[in-house]
Amino acid sequence: MNGTNDLSAAGNRAIAFVRNLHDRYAAYHGHKESMAFTGLTLFTGAAGAALVSGHWPPPAWGPYGWAWAALSVTALWLSMLAYLRFQLRRRRLAALRVAGCERVLAKWVASAPSAAELAPKSREPIEVPCFLKCADYFWPLKTALLVLKPESKKNPPIYPAALVDAWLFQEELGTDALKHERLIVFAGWVIYVVLALYSLRPKIF
Repeated sequence: MNGTNDLSAAGNRAIAFVRNLHDRYAAYHGHKESMAFTGLTLFTGAAGAALVSGHWPPPAWGPYGWAWAALSVTALWLSMLAYLRFQLRRRRLAALRVAGCERVLAKWVASAPSAAELAPKSREPIEVPCFLKCADYFWPLKTALLVLKPESKKNPPIYPAALVDAWLFQEELGTDALKHERLIVFAGWVIYVVLALYSLRPKIF
């Protein structure tokens, strides 16, 4: 009898824990989305201002202004890319975890958590190829982002098995957040190329 009561109490704690995780990641997702769109808007505005000003590169930069302009544009875009990549990847991670939490909560509506589902679990070691990490800067890839890091000394298993399984399933299934991420990164690269070529026009033409 005590074992049943203990399992019930643990199940209630697990449900509350997953619900809190869901709410936390949902709010985090919205925050990262807002930050990413703000960054893209600022970059687009700066690029647009340079293109329509008629004074880019600035004449004060001298005969090599085109070179300084290209370097400035490249430095700006690489900084913005690092910023956008961080915001968008965290947004995608949050989207995956929110979906996983929803699956677990929906399952536990029909049946109470079992002891096996509450046992701590981690994912198996996995190696992400280097070329995927590099390609991810140009075209975000589903396999380049892990919803949960593999077990290690610094990352012991702490999450319930049901939650880990749901997250890994969602990682394999994917999320629409990846489509939005690709669109934003692609748009950023297009804007950068246009602005870089415009900066080099005194040399090219």
